[in-house]
Amino acid sequence: MDFEKFFNPRSIAVIGASNSVGKVGHALIYNILQSKDRRVFAVNPKESEILGVLCYPSVLHIKEQIDLAVIAVPASVVPNILKECGEKKISSVIIISAGFKEVGGDGAVRERELAEIARQYDMTILGPNCLGLIDAYTDFNATFGVDTPKKGNVAFLSQSGALGTSMLDWAESENIGFSKFVSLGNEAMLTETDLLEMLKEDDNTEAVLLYLEQISDGKRFIEIVSDISVTKPMVVLNAGRSERGGDAVASHTGSLTPSSDVFEAVCHQHNVIMVNTLREFFNLAKMFSAGILKSYTNVAVVTNAGGPSVVISDLIEFSNSLSLAELSHQTRDSLKEVLPSMASTRNPVDVLGDASSFRYKEALDILAEVDDIDALLVLLTPQMMTEPEKTAEVLVEINKKKLVIPIFIGGEMVKSGFDVFIKHGMVYFDQPQDAVQALDALCHKKKMVRQENISHDDNPTFSMMSLEETRSLLKDYDIELVGGLLCSKEELISYAETQNNIPLALKVVSEDIVHKSEAHGIALNISGKEALEKAWDDIMWFSQESDPKAKIEGILAQPMIQGKEVIVGMKRDHVFGPVIIFGLGGIFVEVFKDVTMRVLPIDENVVREMIEDIKGFSILNGLRGEQPVNFDALVHIITSVARLSVEHPEIQELDLNPVIVNADDAYVVDARLMK
Repeated sequence: MDFEKFFNPRSIAVIGASNSVGKVGHALIYNILQSKDRRVFAVNPKESEILGVLCYPSVLHIKEQIDLAVIAVPASVVPNILKECGEKKISSVIIISAGFKEVGGDGAVRERELAEIARQYDMTILGPNCLGLIDAYTDFNATFGVDTPKKGNVAFLSQSGALGTSMLDWAESENIGFSKFVSLGNEAMLTETDLLEMLKEDDNTEAVLLYLEQISDGKRFIEIVSDISVTKPMVVLNAGRSERGGDAVASHTGSLTPSSDVFEAVCHQHNVIMVNTLREFFNLAKMFSAGILKSYTNVAVVTNAGGPSVVISDLIEFSNSLSLAELSHQTRDSLKEVLPSMASTRNPVDVLGDASSFRYKEALDILAEVDDIDALLVLLTPQMMTEPEKTAEVLVEINKKKLVIPIFIGGEMVKSGFDVFIKHGMVYFDQPQDAVQALDALCHKKKMVRQENISHDDNPTFSMMSLEETRSLLKDYDIELVGGLLCSKEELISYAETQNNIPLALKVVSEDIVHKSEAHGIALNISGKEALEKAWDDIMWFSQESDPKAKIEGILAQPMIQGKEVIVGMKRDHVFGPVIIFGLGGIFVEVFKDVTMRVLPIDENVVREMIEDIKGFSILNGLRGEQPVNFDALVHIITSVARLSVEHPEIQELDLNPVIVNADDAYVVDARLMK
């Protein structure tokens, strides 16, 4: 797809241009006219001239070829205007106008009509219901929002125009630049994945920020971000994850949000940084703008105040990936030579409240030469003798040797230091938490994914496969369901004899009884003829009491197996497709929800990674002298489930819960497949 006519058009028609200062059409043509060496045509049948530009009643009256049309007229007339653009052979169109899918009903019908017209005339549409776009390097601003930002290395794609203008205005106040900004609107044609594909090849873009409320194509999104994130850090702020948030998105864009837990797993899996707040979003933009694009994990802190050093030490300790560097005796001795006797030479290094810029410099010169230190976090609080401006100038010089993250805590008294950092394009913060969060996020350390609803029992659109169907399909993928289905007490007694009368677990088998425990349909550790017969009778009675209409296939009898319980599952997400779920079983999955997820396809390396990701991994790996479980057997089951899920799209959900794993093997003792 050729984006040149969107980001660097030589001729632009502004349809709906206006002389009225308060109107969108006026702001659009004003911003577009700020760009030099472009032919701009105003289109408005009620005007003769706008801002010194001759006005035409229609694009069809313009004799010259037009690269880009920008439409800002009432929604009801947009389809006819778009047809005129097609007849004029304008291939690229930005539709600013609102009143389409986001309002539902006739608006959604009208938006589908736009897409059909565009395809008919071989046009590409950005929008509708969008703010427009900006390219700082071609000096082109086709928005009705803020001024063109300064040139930078960060691209920003947003499915909210208002949030986009807020971010750009915020960035301007701190002298942060952008390469490109695109407001995506309703995405009638151009989607976030189309723009990401373009940014992958954009030499001016070194990092990408995305504000997303919906994903247009999950599989394509995964393919593109997994490619981009190798060379360009990506940050996503995903909105609409709560129930109320999802409702707000539906009314705002007319689209459904993907399941939040699955989307977090996608980001987790493909090294995309996912943030939850606008502040985190902006802090990472500051880091990228300053050229900080990779991980810095081992840090040293220099401070002139004890309290803030304790705060930042805690933040680093509780972070996912950062650590305070251990300072050698040699480094500490060097610090003692230049610092007062009361100063602390441990990390954090406390240069004391009366520290001048020179004292900061002497300490930082020493620390900047320590190879084990990746970055220096420098805290300054305003005292009577503090020199914010001079200290900031020192930090600018030290930053040429070792990454420095200044944290100047205060307001007016430290503002002169901020001005120095802004002048030199250096990142800075006024709160320790912001600096630590931003550095931590850059490390792509995987946070635990928590799925609040592991059970899929309540979905009425799926039907459970019978035990024999389930057993047969699992066997095709070398997964064995332990035990036998028995249809009478006599068969149970006979089965027990074949198992040398060892203790058995008994479970009712019925498509109508999903929660076996609640129906008292399970009996554990049963042995001996009399106990087995009683357990059979009890299970049958309680099961039919819980659901008189339940069709009972029989009882599944299994040897009691000792080991750790885990869950292996799959659910088919409506955006991203099949998702594998793994976690500790039993009370751990019900109470602690200690699970991780990966979107398919996956290989054995990814499976081993997800096993190690759960907080309870140490339980599987052997605690207090216990043997580790058989990880190879567990990996085999998970990869087999993954293969089954890809090759059988009719299976909507799958639960192997529990799988009992010990040092010898992994045993599937309960399975439920839904289609």
